[in-house]
Amino acid sequence: MAVPTGRSIKLTPSILLAAVCAAGMGLTPTTDASFAGPTVMLDWSASGSGQSSSFLMHEHSDNDWFDSSTNAWSFQGGANKSAWGLNWVVEAANSPGALAGTLPANQFVNANLAVTNNTDSYQTFVGLVTFLLPTEFQGGTLMNGSVSASVQDVFGTGAEIRSVDDQPIYQALIDGANVQDLISSNFSLTANGGATESASDSFGIPSPVSGPVAMESISVLLTFELSPHDTANVVGSFEIAAIPAPGAMALFAGLGLFSSRRRRP
Repeated sequence: MAVPTGRSIKLTPSILLAAVCAAGMGLTPTTDASFAGPTVMLDWSASGSGQSSSFLMHEHSDNDWFDSSTNAWSFQGGANKSAWGLNWVVEAANSPGALAGTLPANQFVNANLAVTNNTDSYQTFVGLVTFLLPTEFQGGTLMNGSVSASVQDVFGTGAEIRSVDDQPIYQALIDGANVQDLISSNFSLTANGGATESASDSFGIPSPVSGPVAMESISVLLTFELSPHDTANVVGSFEIAAIPAPGAMALFAGLGLFSSRRRRP
């Protein structure tokens, strides 16, 4: 699969508010000096409601914890407005910067967003989760990622999650530039009779694909429309690794060292 590198995000009105806060576009969060974990920001917007928010994960989550088995921090929280309800589980690597003469450790961010549309009409939702890298990947990257989307027909009247115009459901970003799309435009997923329906896609699994240098951040951008009074769950993951010595990439892929880290709450 060809990987478009260096392509800027198409900033339609529905995603502009979220995108301008991304790292590489001026994100300068105020961090808590007592917190030693990763810096992760969730920018959230909803069309028509005027109820958009930004959340610095370690300050706005209800719970956060470190998992030594995955070497990652997880953040769990939520927010409720009159137009929507949002719950998140966000996970990011806890790897330090690279030592002199060594390759940077793999870096990843996972975003699990559950949203309810509280209005009487379709709403466009945009979630941009950005992880500020602890080190630079000056020699290029190897990438993998995944996305899943599900919708639940809570009231038995039919429920739909769909793409917005020509925007994909999932975009992976490096330093604010789009490097991969998943679940492209013209996507629609409908649930009926009280059921839950889901769809998923991935790239770079099991063999990672080549990507650009990464100097500041990696992000997952999730954009979708949701039917009135229904609930959807969208999960996106993105991982980068440093390009190893010649011949080592095939070995790493064969050992399964590049894998999806999608997590559900």
